[in-house]
Amino acid sequence: MKILFLVGATSRIRNFDHTILELADHGHVLQLAGRLRKGVFELPGSVRHERVSGRVNPTRRSDEWDEFVDLLRGARDYVRYFDPRYAQATRFRAAGYQAAADEIIHIRESVSEVRSSRRKLTIPVLVVTGGQGADENWRRLQRDQASLSERGCLMIAQQSGHVVSIDQPDVVVGAIRTVVETARGHDVPLCTRSGPAGS
Repeated sequence: MKILFLVGATSRIRNFDHTILELADHGHVLQLAGRLRKGVFELPGSVRHERVSGRVNPTRRSDEWDEFVDLLRGARDYVRYFDPRYAQATRFRAAGYQAAADEIIHIRESVSEVRSSRRKLTIPVLVVTGGQGADENWRRLQRDQASLSERGCLMIAQQSGHVVSIDQPDVVVGAIRTVVETARGHDVPLCTRSGPAGS
């Protein structure tokens, strides 16, 4: 069987890599289509297989439906796995998919709540973001998040996509340790050239 798998950003492919490889191992041919990132479309190494290929998705809306369609596209690959037939399709638990769906469904409410509660903080805030696959809008939002505190810092995990905890777990562990040490009153810099202090 030939399967066309549409995905908004290649960083999301890792959520389905186990399923994609399972299908390819069983003889199916998969073509993954997504958006260009920084002028290129490249499949992650986690789905390298002779029967898996990638191509640019040529469709992109620029009308009043644009925002809604983006939310729908982000949700569609999660929703199919709510069907009991797919209970063992990936290594993620159902709760993970429910959380992802809830995030997409309630995104506008969440944005509104964040905007209305915005204030300058004095606590340590260390924002960890992946260095691969993000566009300039995402980078701007991450910088803005770090600027919420006078003790804020943006830390970029250069070898990571959207899920830093999977790509570079040591960076996340180091960030947590740094914030804990800071909260305990130890004089450690939030960010250093190589990452969080102590990493």
